[in-house]
Amino acid sequence: MKTTFPGFPKEGIAFLRALKKNNDREWFTPRKAEFEATVKQPMIELVRAIHREMMRFAPQYVGEPAKCVYRIYRDTRFSKDKTPYKTFASALLLRNGFDKHSGSAGIYFSVSPSEIEVAGGVYMPDRDVLLRLQNNLKSRLLQAQHRERALRAVESMLMLAPDLAELWGEAAMLHRQLGNLRAAGAALEQYVVRAPDGTARHQAAAMLQQLRTQLN
Repeated sequence: MKTTFPGFPKEGIAFLRALKKNNDREWFTPRKAEFEATVKQPMIELVRAIHREMMRFAPQYVGEPAKCVYRIYRDTRFSKDKTPYKTFASALLLRNGFDKHSGSAGIYFSVSPSEIEVAGGVYMPDRDVLLRLQNNLKSRLLQAQHRERALRAVESMLMLAPDLAELWGEAAMLHRQLGNLRAAGAALEQYVVRAPDGTARHQAAAMLQQLRTQLN
């Protein structure tokens, strides 16, 4: 990746290393300006450099770099560890107009003297968001002819929503395509119980009877 970011200064890494040994307000407060110059500002410049690259393929994730960088202060309200400061610099890139609780995918990264961490995903998604994500994964797997993996995605969705008849129908179809006739029959039974009365339900009941005949 071509950027103009020169990397974190040695002084910033040294500051974080020293902060880990002196994690208290008495040490940090007189050195806050040093933190701003050697840790926070370089992190903002790193986000700015990443944003420049993301303009080519994900402009909706490009925003104000300073707002992407996490504060150095820890939330200690529910923690037994009452040390006030993080010993790393971190940032979160989110889609414009969303926050981390809104179901939008994000990109997280952090820098410390010992490691660089990079992660991506959705923070604490609710059931509906998880179902949409798993359904998208299933569709991509089916397009790539990965039926066994698509079936696992459907089974994951069923753990979240065992009441959805259409998921049981998809599971039955995939089991049948994979030659798992007994499992296909069990899934069809669940579909018939849950599906509304209509043509699809009657067809599934007929298919279930055919499977039972084959298995007997």
